[in-house]
Amino acid sequence: MEDNYSDTEHIFAGKRNDKFEKRIQTLKGLIISLLVFGSGLTVTGVVTVFASIIGLIGCNRCLKHFEVVKINKMKQSPGQEALLIFFYFNFLLFCAYLLFGTWCFFYQDDATAWLEARYSNHQSWERDFKGIKLHTVQENLKLILTIAGAFSLLVSIINFACIHYAIKISLFFETIHTVVQVQNLVIVLVSFLIIYAGAIAESYYSVPYVEETEPEYLPQVLIFTGIAMILVAYLGFFASRAESKVGLISYTVFCVILMVNFLIFIVLLNFGSQVLQQQFEEKCNEVMPFFHKNFYSSFGCMDKYNQNTTEATRLTCPKSQIASIWEQNVDVNVEDQSEFFGCLNQSCCIAMISFVKGKFNFLAAFCIIAFFFTMVAIMTSQYMYKKVKKYNTQILSHRNDKFIFIFMVAFTVGLSVLLYLGMPEKPQGMPQPDKEASELKKDDLWKFYDLHIDRTVGLGQINDEGWWNFDRISLFQQDYSPTSNNTQNQAYNNEVKVQVSIHSLTNNGQFHIQGEYSNETAIIDNKQARVVLNGKVNEVNHTLTLLQFRPGCITNSSNALELNITFSTTKRNLQTNENIIEFDVPKRYRINLNLNSSQYRTYRGKLIEENLESTGPSNYFKEINNGNDVKLTISYPDFKECLPFNVHVDNHGVFEFNMTILNQSIPYLIKVQAERTVYPSITFDYFVGGYPRADRVEMGTYAFYISDNKPHNVTGRLFEAFTNKTFSDDYSLSIYQGYGEINRTHTDAYEVLDHYGNGVYYTGLFEIYDLKSGSYVAVVDTPQGYIRNFQRFYALPSPPFSKQMRSIPMVSELSEGELALVLTWGYSPKDLDIHVEFVGSPTVLCKCDYSVHQCGGVKYMTDTIEGGDRGADVIKFDYIGDFQYLVYVSLFKQRNNTDNRPGHQDIPLSESQAQLKIFAPYYSWPVYIFDLPAQASTPSANYWVAFCIDGKDGLKNLRPINVLTQGAPDVSTCHEIYGTRKKFQNQSFLAEILREPLLDQQNNSLQP
Repeated sequence: MEDNYSDTEHIFAGKRNDKFEKRIQTLKGLIISLLVFGSGLTVTGVVTVFASIIGLIGCNRCLKHFEVVKINKMKQSPGQEALLIFFYFNFLLFCAYLLFGTWCFFYQDDATAWLEARYSNHQSWERDFKGIKLHTVQENLKLILTIAGAFSLLVSIINFACIHYAIKISLFFETIHTVVQVQNLVIVLVSFLIIYAGAIAESYYSVPYVEETEPEYLPQVLIFTGIAMILVAYLGFFASRAESKVGLISYTVFCVILMVNFLIFIVLLNFGSQVLQQQFEEKCNEVMPFFHKNFYSSFGCMDKYNQNTTEATRLTCPKSQIASIWEQNVDVNVEDQSEFFGCLNQSCCIAMISFVKGKFNFLAAFCIIAFFFTMVAIMTSQYMYKKVKKYNTQILSHRNDKFIFIFMVAFTVGLSVLLYLGMPEKPQGMPQPDKEASELKKDDLWKFYDLHIDRTVGLGQINDEGWWNFDRISLFQQDYSPTSNNTQNQAYNNEVKVQVSIHSLTNNGQFHIQGEYSNETAIIDNKQARVVLNGKVNEVNHTLTLLQFRPGCITNSSNALELNITFSTTKRNLQTNENIIEFDVPKRYRINLNLNSSQYRTYRGKLIEENLESTGPSNYFKEINNGNDVKLTISYPDFKECLPFNVHVDNHGVFEFNMTILNQSIPYLIKVQAERTVYPSITFDYFVGGYPRADRVEMGTYAFYISDNKPHNVTGRLFEAFTNKTFSDDYSLSIYQGYGEINRTHTDAYEVLDHYGNGVYYTGLFEIYDLKSGSYVAVVDTPQGYIRNFQRFYALPSPPFSKQMRSIPMVSELSEGELALVLTWGYSPKDLDIHVEFVGSPTVLCKCDYSVHQCGGVKYMTDTIEGGDRGADVIKFDYIGDFQYLVYVSLFKQRNNTDNRPGHQDIPLSESQAQLKIFAPYYSWPVYIFDLPAQASTPSANYWVAFCIDGKDGLKNLRPINVLTQGAPDVSTCHEIYGTRKKFQNQSFLAEILREPLLDQQNNSLQP
């Protein structure tokens, strides 16, 4: 770089300063170029012409004055003021041309998309513009915008060159500090543009998929950078006023940091906008419903919906284009809202993508402007630093600094007020509940996920294996507890002895003491179900804390224990150093403990049989038409003294039995065996207990089948639940014989036949070889990062479609505050849908399903429309709110579906073998599993109402409903169950489903 500070040397007579003249001449040529280019534009061109004329006047005066200056220092010139004015205008013009040029390039897609949306059917275009093709106009419009953008960027390059030479010329006039100060005024303006850009980004981060694709915390970082840029501008002003070398160096360093930041922003925003465009193109039908219909009309798309109806199945468009019409319910009370569905206008999609993408392109344009202005700031500060470096005192005139400072402060305040008044509003979107007010806090989340249920029975508690302890019994008297006086404790422990005798009133069961114990202090007689403990109080009390008991049968209504406790002492009085301690101990206690819970629960399941006349996958199984020839027996493998009992099977294959067990929160293993002529008997394990508050538990559907005793191969697929993509990580697959529920603490109840792993050679598509005809369970052990899952399946002789098991969804580990619902079903029907509804506020009814992909933190992740063997329907909670959520499943079949080929018609929802699983953080298995209600085939049932869950009450107080209905459920059902809201004026859905004639409502209670 040349030594510009030498330009300030005096100009003496007889010597021409060629450098000064050359720079003035160059600047004059650049200004003439600006004048020519500016005459071709409109408002900006007028300003350019005006500034250019002033600049030419300044250059001519300087050159004329230069000719007559002979001896004096050339610090003043008649053209100086004109050049400074030109310099100020040039800064603004540089900003304007740069912004307009980038806008022309970025706006091409917006302009063509607007035309496409406005004249989507092309008929109105042909009517308005005969003889001109829409495609031709779009191409010409792109060309015009490209030329305009290139022209503007060329002018901005000339502006930048003018700024460069104007800065160098200011060194001759010794006004470089004024240039720096004015330049900082423009930097303040650019700073507010950056802050405004951050506000725009913040307003659009609520749009679906924007936050996922754009850089995290981008709006906050942009706003912070803008504020920092204002502070740097003031630092530059004070450094130039004080002619401080340290200040100028600091100013330069901060400008370099800002310039690097803006360069990073430009790259991130351009990359992010490309990813955003790709995401929107793939997920357009999920994003479009978010915006209000008026949003689309603002850029040419006059009709957001092509059709509308009260029933989604009546629409003729593809299901992915169906959306709930929510605009009519804005600010309407939930009770008065109506439900309509429409088909999204696909012509609006491109315009919507271009519009949203364009917002982030403008952010990039603002960052480009800021990048170049920080570059100019670095250049000017370095010129001034080299000038002041030569002197140890101030050499410049600062008489106008205070006026510039006052103007700078007023300018900053004015821009702040304008920014506050003109803050961009969020695009009008679907009403959402207030997340800050409704999201559960950390303490409430712990309560929500806590599945621990009080297992206290009598004076002890029951563990997962069914052992009852005595940890609530203390043999210490209140006056002589371990926390009292040590001397008293020692005396009591040494002198008082106790005998504890416990026996089962049913004379069966098993006592067990954990760890080693002395036969002298504890005598166990399990034949008589009795135990006797003898010894000093502290010894017996310790042994009692290790004692456990398990009844011989969990269902015996007489399960009870009798405790006899006898205290004895050799002395009535004990002399100590302090006083005389008198023992006043009771002689004997007798306590009877009833171990059975008072609640009973109904368990229900269904048996079906292989259809030997099957014509396709949809009718491969059929109902049993005569249950009298089925013998079904329930036994208890872990409780040998429980006698097996038979259960009646009705003519639809439905069986039902009631059971009272020790504690409903503990899973107890039972074995179900069903025998029928012609078919081999089927046996499966099931865990009773361990369910949320429910009067009835559905056990699922199980099939009789013909066995050929030959090996069969079964194929399957693992997929990521949230994306429906075939699984690609390592995994191991364990095959268990028999079927039933796999419990997280009882996997050892099944025989492991084989293990499969993908290693290097396998993918999520797998094949299991050499299985005999029968039923199995596949358990997937995935690597860290996924929750374990399992799937029941059959290996049957024929036909080929029976060789494929239901796809197994893998749910990635969830974070605190999240929850996942996964719906799976068989080959048919082709399309089942999961729904979540809740009231977010008096005027916001949140629905999450295929027609509304997200609301209030609940997201519809995947939708399977080609049969349950192809995937699953999945809903994810991004956060749990203080709401009552209704969860239900619907059968979706469009009226225009006319596939009547044999074996290809959809089977009823009641025969779909659908299963709903709940996944939560902190648990390595599904926390709850719901099967369809076991009942006769009900073709008219279109809805399966699964359960309600209250965010405040948590998972352990989840309320199952589990009924099939013909009409759609209502969220008021949950409000009535939890007692949190008055009934609607019209008849409640809860009353409807309790009287639904097509359902068997026996033993069904929905009381809290």
